[in-house]
Amino acid sequence: MIKLGLRIRFFLYSNTLIVVTMTLVAVLGAMYQRRTLSDAIVGRGRSIVDSMAVPITYVEGSEQVGAGDAGLIERYLAEVMTRNQDLMRYVVVADRTGVVSHASRPAMVGWSFDRALSASDMGREPRASERLDIDDENVLEVSSALVDEGEFLGTLAVGFSMEPIERQVQDLAVKAALVALVLMLGNSIMTALYVETLI
Repeated sequence: MIKLGLRIRFFLYSNTLIVVTMTLVAVLGAMYQRRTLSDAIVGRGRSIVDSMAVPITYVEGSEQVGAGDAGLIERYLAEVMTRNQDLMRYVVVADRTGVVSHASRPAMVGWSFDRALSASDMGREPRASERLDIDDENVLEVSSALVDEGEFLGTLAVGFSMEPIERQVQDLAVKAALVALVLMLGNSIMTALYVETLI
């Protein structure tokens, strides 16, 4: 068995305590921050989806929309995407049968949307769930039922990027690591001085 001197034992014990404590603080802090930021994005996402549902429902359910208004929803989706490009990744509008009728990604039009809502979702708060997008980006998808005068018209689904959350959580982890290094350096200096004085 290797015998360690007083200086080394004191150094190892105190620095191990710092590493364990800072790791716990970093993990718990990251979990709390991710949860807080995620709740903020869910709130913003639900607000945006609720706002978008109003004009889309009007156009989808209105008999007064004429031929000159063809492409109205597509132009609206493009405008909303442009204004929220920091956060939004896609917008999908599916009809009551679950077939995509409008989308910010034109190739999706005509596809069967497997996450489409049904008439039983009318009147409920927009549904939010995390999933991987086509480029493996983590997104929060918020879906709402489109309802006009009690009639179910379809589904509005919007994908919001989770990248800002991941970036902020990583920043917190880096800051915690830097604080741990500074504490360990300070502890090493104090340990050396203390043990020398003690000896």
